[in-house]
Amino acid sequence: MRTLLSPIAFAIVAAAVPAYAATPAEVFAKAKMTGVWAEDCEQRRVSGGVYEVVAIGDDGTVVSTLHMGSHTILYTVLEAELRTPTELRYRISSSEEDVTYSLVERVEGDRRRVFSSQGSDGFVGMREGKYQDGSERSEEHTSELQSH
Repeated sequence: MRTLLSPIAFAIVAAAVPAYAATPAEVFAKAKMTGVWAEDCEQRRVSGGVYEVVAIGDDGTVVSTLHMGSHTILYTVLEAELRTPTELRYRISSSEEDVTYSLVERVEGDRRRVFSSQGSDGFVGMREGKYQDGSERSEEHTSELQSH
């Protein structure tokens, strides 16, 4: 004799099973975030050009290496989630600071754009795609990177 679960019993069982959380490596691979990224492809090729390399290590760790001329900063992705097919939220730690950063990026094809960034110290770098640091940059300027 077969027994079917009632809708209420099914809901209780389903709620008791923890949801699967994808690893940062799975999220970054699905979002196609790995590779070499730069605001200006030509500047990446010249000495002192600014670009970022995002890679998944053999141990599954997602690492972002930001190259700014002779200065390099290493970031490790601590957690990540794909909110929508084009929006990624992740948290990183820096090799140079005791602050973690939470970012939301929008990814469309071979372009990605930082939509928001905030440090664990409360510093807000970007909000709704615009810089918040009071610099002379245009409010229209956004941090958009292209895959190479």
